[in-house]
Amino acid sequence: MQESSPSRHRPLLLALATALLLTALPAHAQEQADSCLRRTVFATVVDRDGYPIAGLSAENFQGKFLGRPVKILSVKSDTLPRRIVILLDASGSMRGKDSVHSKWRLATVIAAHVTKTFAPKSQVALLLFNEKAYVVEFSEGQTEILRYLRALQPKDVIEKQVYGSTALHSAVFGAINLLGTPEPGDVIFAITDGWDNISKPDARQMESAVLNSGVRLFAALVPEQDWRPSRPRGRLTGPRNFADIAAASGGSSQTVPLMKKPPKENFRLDDETEQKLDALLQRLYTAMTGAYRIDLELTKEVELPWELELNLVPKEGLNPKELRLNYPKKLLPCPAASK
Repeated sequence: MQESSPSRHRPLLLALATALLLTALPAHAQEQADSCLRRTVFATVVDRDGYPIAGLSAENFQGKFLGRPVKILSVKSDTLPRRIVILLDASGSMRGKDSVHSKWRLATVIAAHVTKTFAPKSQVALLLFNEKAYVVEFSEGQTEILRYLRALQPKDVIEKQVYGSTALHSAVFGAINLLGTPEPGDVIFAITDGWDNISKPDARQMESAVLNSGVRLFAALVPEQDWRPSRPRGRLTGPRNFADIAAASGGSSQTVPLMKKPPKENFRLDDETEQKLDALLQRLYTAMTGAYRIDLELTKEVELPWELELNLVPKEGLNPKELRLNYPKKLLPCPAASK
């Protein structure tokens, strides 16, 4: 069977995807039930070790918005299948400094790990980006994504395909565009060092696009390895900004340390490295799959983006100080309110 070529997949025009979403942002506002006062958010509750807390109900949550109490209508464990777009950063900073390009190889190992973990139960697509972008569509499936990733392993291919500036913000717009009409539980999983030095949309526009879509953003952040940007730092967005936006969407991020030994054939690592990587990624996967779907009702319409405050209610056997609650931190206006 012929190996997949990095050049055979559909190119995605990041500038076009960005422009389309920027002009259509109000139309993608978060879904509401009967009116704009009813909202649905996804939340995860984990202990200090990152393990999920199961069995919670509406009485375990309370909230405020604009200083007024929020009515928690229902809380259900979310078992819906997910669509996942893997964003794989193929810019020059992802090559790594060593001769075997360990940083890039780690990134492809993570992409393969996500694909093997979630496909075929979930629909998975891959968007490879630097200054340009290439897509392995949802319809092409797990086998084609893994073929494509294997084709990006040889050193001569890395030096041709992993290059240039980083359009991370635009790639997020591209991923949202790839998802089309948002569905509950949709996820963007970025594998990147977190830097952007060429996108036209800034971090605030990217955050608005993510929050409007209702998609949750997760990130495996690969260290910089002493990379120095070629453009002034004031024009950059870095990994801390990106992690903050992931958290604001109800997602999360993990920093993945570089591995000491390059992967073996078929993305295999030595046992010790594989165990450490698996433990880190499982924390992200737990947040992706172990969510609560919370339906709530506001007492006042949202006229401007504003912080939603959700808290756990102390109960016997439930100490909020020992737990971490993660959820989308901002509510946005509905289309009618934003006109």
